[in-house]
Amino acid sequence: MPEGFFQYYQENEQEEDLDFNHLVKCPHCGKPIPQDATSCYYCGKDAIVRKKSKRVGWLILFLIVLLISYFIIF
Repeated sequence: MPEGFFQYYQENEQEEDLDFNHLVKCPHCGKPIPQDATSCYYCGKDAIVRKKSKRVGWLILFLIVLLISYFIIF
Protein backbone atom coordinates (compact mmCIF):
# COMPACT_ATOMS: atom_id res chain seq x y z
CA MET A 1 0.00 0.00 0.00
CA PRO A 2 1.25 3.46 -0.77
CA GLU A 3 2.44 5.66 2.04
CA GLY A 4 -0.30 7.89 3.34
CA PHE A 5 -3.02 5.37 2.44
CA PHE A 6 -4.36 5.46 5.97
CA GLN A 7 -5.04 8.91 7.26
CA TYR A 8 -3.94 9.06 10.85
CA TYR A 9 -4.49 12.00 13.09
CA GLN A 10 -2.21 13.05 15.87
CA GLU A 11 -3.96 12.93 19.20
CA ASN A 12 -3.42 15.87 21.48
CA GLU A 13 -2.13 14.47 24.77
CA GLN A 14 -3.25 17.02 27.32
CA GLU A 15 -3.80 16.22 30.94
CA GLU A 16 -7.43 16.63 31.95
CA ASP A 17 -8.27 18.88 34.86
CA LEU A 18 -10.95 16.66 36.38
CA ASP A 19 -11.75 16.68 40.08
CA PHE A 20 -11.72 13.06 41.24
CA ASN A 21 -12.36 14.14 44.85
CA HIS A 22 -15.99 15.03 44.05
CA LEU A 23 -17.64 12.11 42.28
CA VAL A 24 -21.22 11.82 41.06
CA LYS A 25 -23.14 8.93 39.52
CA CYS A 26 -23.42 8.64 35.77
CA PRO A 27 -27.08 9.25 34.80
CA HIS A 28 -26.99 6.24 32.45
CA CYS A 29 -24.94 3.46 34.09
CA GLY A 30 -24.70 4.73 37.69
CA LYS A 31 -20.93 4.36 38.02
CA PRO A 32 -18.92 7.11 39.78
CA ILE A 33 -17.45 9.81 37.54
CA PRO A 34 -15.97 13.27 38.29
CA GLN A 35 -18.66 15.91 38.62
CA ASP A 36 -17.09 18.05 35.90
CA ALA A 37 -16.77 15.19 33.37
CA THR A 38 -18.59 15.64 30.07
CA SER A 39 -18.85 11.93 29.27
CA CYS A 40 -18.81 8.72 31.29
CA TYR A 41 -15.59 6.70 31.27
CA TYR A 42 -17.51 3.44 31.61
CA CYS A 43 -20.46 3.63 29.22
CA GLY A 44 -19.23 6.52 27.01
CA LYS A 45 -22.54 8.39 27.06
CA ASP A 46 -23.00 12.10 27.80
CA ALA A 47 -22.77 12.83 31.51
CA ILE A 48 -24.64 16.10 31.06
CA VAL A 49 -28.38 15.52 31.03
CA ARG A 50 -30.35 18.24 29.35
CA LYS A 51 -33.83 18.72 30.72
CA LYS A 52 -36.67 19.74 28.47
CA SER A 53 -38.09 23.14 29.15
CA LYS A 54 -41.51 23.18 30.80
CA ARG A 55 -42.44 26.19 28.70
CA VAL A 56 -42.34 24.13 25.50
CA GLY A 57 -44.92 21.70 26.88
CA TRP A 58 -47.23 24.48 28.00
CA LEU A 59 -46.86 26.25 24.67
CA ILE A 60 -47.82 23.12 22.74
CA LEU A 61 -50.80 22.54 25.02
CA PHE A 62 -51.91 26.15 24.58
CA LEU A 63 -51.67 25.91 20.79
CA ILE A 64 -53.68 22.68 20.73
CA VAL A 65 -56.42 24.21 22.88
CA LEU A 66 -56.39 27.32 20.71
CA LEU A 67 -56.78 25.27 17.52
CA ILE A 68 -59.58 23.15 18.97
CA SER A 69 -61.45 26.24 20.15
CA TYR A 70 -60.99 27.86 16.74
CA PHE A 71 -62.55 24.87 14.94
CA ILE A 72 -65.42 24.69 17.44
CA ILE A 73 -66.26 28.40 17.07
CA PHE A 74 -65.93 28.58 13.27
